[in-house]
Amino acid sequence: SDSPLPPSRLDDGVCDCCDGSDETKSGTTCTNACARLQAAAEDAARAQQEGGRLRQKYDDLVRIRPQLLRDSGLEGQPTHTHALAGLAGKCFSAPEDSEYVYDVCLYTRATQRPKKKTSQSIRLGVRWEWIEVGAHGRLSGGDRCPAGQLRSLDISFVCSDREWLSQLREPSTCAYTTVLSTPAACSPSIS
Repeated sequence: SDSPLPPSRLDDGVCDCCDGSDETKSGTTCTNACARLQAAAEDAARAQQEGGRLRQKYDDLVRIRPQLLRDSGLEGQPTHTHALAGLAGKCFSAPEDSEYVYDVCLYTRATQRPKKKTSQSIRLGVRWEWIEVGAHGRLSGGDRCPAGQLRSLDISFVCSDREWLSQLREPSTCAYTTVLSTPAACSPSIS
């Protein structure tokens, strides 16, 4: 349900409402973004629904190859997380940044290599651990940084109707993050 804005947020020059209805007297021109936001929400809901349907192939793969549960660290974990085991050993390349290419092989390794073959690849991580089972994990034990710490890569899993790895970020020195969008992270469809 919509909650009313506090009076201090009305006519304050900031468009808080998607249709700009909170700025009737301030002189601020607000673009009506309601239709665009609604369409984006509907697209996201469709992607989650389709992702839930596509998730079945990951569940089926894990049933056929139960060793994937061990390979992914999901053996003995709640069954709703098991579809992610279907990604074990699957490799993804992140969108390239200006200098490097990033390759991530789930649960086993991640590397950073220069676009120009001027130096060797750097290991970002080689040892998997779940931080929050089924949602967020870390590849640690990468190559040592100049300051002495070992590199690591945190990976968050989100529901999507297709698999793709977002661009890697380095929020702190030698600690990288990315998001893997995949049907394996979706809730199962209810038929």
